[in-house]
Amino acid sequence: SNVTVHMRGRAILDAVIADLLTERGMETATDVVVGGCSAGGMAVYLNCDHWAESIAAANAKASVRCLADAGWFPLIPTTNDCPHGCFENQFFPSEWFNGVWQTGFSNHNASVSMHPKCLADHNASTEWLCTMPQVAAKYVKTPLFAFNSKYDAFQIPNMERCLGNATSTDKFAPCTPAQMTAWGSMLTSQVKEWLATPLAQASGHAAFLSSCYFHCGSKPTIGVVKSGEKGITGMQAFANWRTKPTNMLWDTSAPWNSSTGCGVLVP
Repeated sequence: SNVTVHMRGRAILDAVIADLLTERGMETATDVVVGGCSAGGMAVYLNCDHWAESIAAANAKASVRCLADAGWFPLIPTTNDCPHGCFENQFFPSEWFNGVWQTGFSNHNASVSMHPKCLADHNASTEWLCTMPQVAAKYVKTPLFAFNSKYDAFQIPNMERCLGNATSTDKFAPCTPAQMTAWGSMLTSQVKEWLATPLAQASGHAAFLSSCYFHCGSKPTIGVVKSGEKGITGMQAFANWRTKPTNMLWDTSAPWNSSTGCGVLVP
């Protein structure tokens, strides 16, 4: 309609950071946690280092940590276990990844907010991959804690087109145990691959993978490091990690069932 639309995401982010530093007292903070959930969790993977660098320029003494909640959206090819492609060529409506995601990336000039080294490692046709957490996370230097359900209640219905807790009135049928287990195994293997990278180990990145069927928010689920070891909640794991970031994974390793690892569900 002959209207010019100005995309100002980075400008807004920088204005918020400047406001927090100059008007809200963050320039004297001893500890800063940069967090977000879902799309905000994706934004943490993309902007963690930018936050840390911006804060350090005004407050070199601040300890900055990043907490990405439910932001690990997996990038996988079309398979029998993920019939709709899951961010590779297709996602949600099939037209999204037939050029639409890439067009959005271009129209928003989103490369401005991508990690420079990630962009350098990709060409013009693949740099949009730097928006994906499993790619972006491998470039983050600031200590980063990933909190995610292995059976995410948003991802599974929209990507698998089935539900972990379906009823007769729902749009999608119940997922089979095999579908759920395959999804959880896939996401777990991606997180393990990230944590095994030299940068993740040097930075002290960590992750807590819950077996509870939910999206966002630290449910009182229990994670264990190895079989037989006493488990702790995601909140406890993050609190312990924040003071001294250590490269590790808390994983509720039991196979899928409708109540695995959920404890008492809190709204």
